[in-house]
Amino acid sequence: PHIEATDETTAMYRAFWSLQEYFADPQLLLQAEEQGGFKKFAQAALQTIDEFRRTNGNRAATLAFDPTGKETLRHLTSPALLQMQFGDAQFKCQVLLQLLIFTKYVMSMSGDRIKKLKETATNKFVLHELQLSDDESKQLQDIRKRAGNQLVSAANDRGVFSRTAQFVLFHETCWAKWKAESCKPFELPPLTALVEEVQAAAQEFLKVQSVEFSGQTIPMGSEHLAEVWQTAVAPSDLQMLGEQVSSMDLLAAMSRLDIYCRDDSDYELLTASEQTRADLLQWRALRSSVFDNMFRKVDPSSHSLATLREEVFPQPSDIEMVSHDTSSAMEVG
Repeated sequence: PHIEATDETTAMYRAFWSLQEYFADPQLLLQAEEQGGFKKFAQAALQTIDEFRRTNGNRAATLAFDPTGKETLRHLTSPALLQMQFGDAQFKCQVLLQLLIFTKYVMSMSGDRIKKLKETATNKFVLHELQLSDDESKQLQDIRKRAGNQLVSAANDRGVFSRTAQFVLFHETCWAKWKAESCKPFELPPLTALVEEVQAAAQEFLKVQSVEFSGQTIPMGSEHLAEVWQTAVAPSDLQMLGEQVSSMDLLAAMSRLDIYCRDDSDYELLTASEQTRADLLQWRALRSSVFDNMFRKVDPSSHSLATLREEVFPQPSDIEMVSHDTSSAMEVG
């Protein structure tokens, strides 16, 4: 079917381009309501997201060309051209990613985040204080959440592109801080004494191939490990080893990671240790998700969690397999 301009497509066309105006100048959010302000932005954003959701799975429609030659395929210069693009998944992903970047930027320039940036900023020209009311902040969070959810459906790749975008945006505030501090050269922090100690211990272990704990009455540092070390136990007898550890409450442990999963979580507000945890956790989850998608696993996020659980708490079948492989290797040797 071909696309013709209607009142509905014309309204969508105006909403789309008004959204682009806010992307170009975020300070338009501070205008009075009569001139647009935050209310106009919210309406345009929600209308665009809803239209993307409505056209999910639609193929790009053919265009009814104007015989006067006014239509231009290289630019979105008419409601008909814009409506035709809604069938293009790449186009929708680009707009939704723009929306995620914009909402993240507005959040970084308001509340406690802008206050923290001002403390170390030397280039005040890149800071634009965009203070929003509580209702506006909640609405902005809702828009960001809807855009993220819609990005999963628009990309049609089991959420890999969406999770990658969210991971990058989580650390995007580092770029804002870098600009605010006049683009200072980046210097890697020195290795801590703890890391140096671990490295020295690892090197010593590789030299002597054994470890002795001076000042301890229990060899190998624990009763359970000493008992296994001193007893000639076959690999097949180690099946139940670690049962006490597997009784840990995984849900309780995962609940402590809430600070890295909230929609309003901000990398710059985390401590140094929390930032390190966030880097490791998010990068590991991202790699697991990409691995799942490559092999077309069903429900990648759940599969990744199951894989993580298996790594932390091995199942008896896994231990039997490892034991069998170890026994075979010993027999061959």
